[in-house]
Amino acid sequence: MARLSKNAPAKVNASLRRREAAELRARKLTFEEIAGQMSISETRARQLCTEFDAQFRVENQALAETIRDEQLNEIRLMKHVLFPVVISPDGTPRHVDSYIKLLAHEATIAGAKAPTEVKNTLQGPDGGPVQTVAATMDLSKVDTDRLQMLHAMLQDIATAQAAIKT
Repeated sequence: MARLSKNAPAKVNASLRRREAAELRARKLTFEEIAGQMSISETRARQLCTEFDAQFRVENQALAETIRDEQLNEIRLMKHVLFPVVISPDGTPRHVDSYIKLLAHEATIAGAKAPTEVKNTLQGPDGGPVQTVAATMDLSKVDTDRLQMLHAMLQDIATAQAAIKT
């Protein structure tokens, strides 16, 4: 049977206190009011709410990353199944279109796709557009795995585009 550490009850109590403070804050109570209800200082009320928020963000970030990874794996499996049909003589434009849509969806989920529309709300010194310098990518700083993934994606796109032309 697993033994609990001697600090386990204190950790559970601290977690409950953070949740209680956050729930009170969610009900629009001020830190002063939270402190009064929980018999703690106003500073401690702020700390408890901040700690709860940080813990909540970490837990949700991990969940979001897991979901994203599962979606990417599903897309890669679909690409793997669809690719032989796309490049075969029996492949139709519909198959190619589906494959290209999978590539675009994969890029979006992976975070590689930029927004399609950006509204310019900034103005330069003379009221015109803001002047910028085009950035170049230093491929020597990109790790080998990412370069291989990019190379594979570019090959998939080139193959799909060649299939469309035929």
